[in-house]
Amino acid sequence: MSLALGLILAAAIIFCALSVYHFWLANLAYASRRWPSVSGRFIFAGVWVSEDAEGPPTYSSSVHYRYEVGGKEFESSRIRFAGFDPRHQFDTNAEVASFGKGPVSVVYDPRCPSRSCLIPGPCRGMVLTPVVYLVLSMVLAGAYLFVPNEASLILHWLLDDH
Repeated sequence: MSLALGLILAAAIIFCALSVYHFWLANLAYASRRWPSVSGRFIFAGVWVSEDAEGPPTYSSSVHYRYEVGGKEFESSRIRFAGFDPRHQFDTNAEVASFGKGPVSVVYDPRCPSRSCLIPGPCRGMVLTPVVYLVLSMVLAGAYLFVPNEASLILHWLLDDH
């Protein structure tokens, strides 16, 4: 197997794994709408700022909370089951402020109480992400299986210094 075909196969496998992982997250997000809730308390709640020299800064909520289920204490930092969600400062500050300073409602998976979140349900674009990864993996697998010579030529061209 040539290096080009090996890279195509590796990329197909990686995109397929990413698709499975994001489908799993989407499944948890939909299931979380039916999970029980308990009262929890914040250890930390704030805004994480990531500055890039080439673009405007991105903001994401950062939390750490503690809750108790069946006499056992758990900690988590998951706000929602979602992928990447960089947003504007106003949206992120509003989200953190909506949690308040007092107790917080934590929904948890009754089969695995250590799995929890603060905002149940899916977020926008959540189902689209695994579908895109799946399509990419299928295209790459097709390139690997059905057009090895052409795919190899394209990959060699892409890897050359153009």
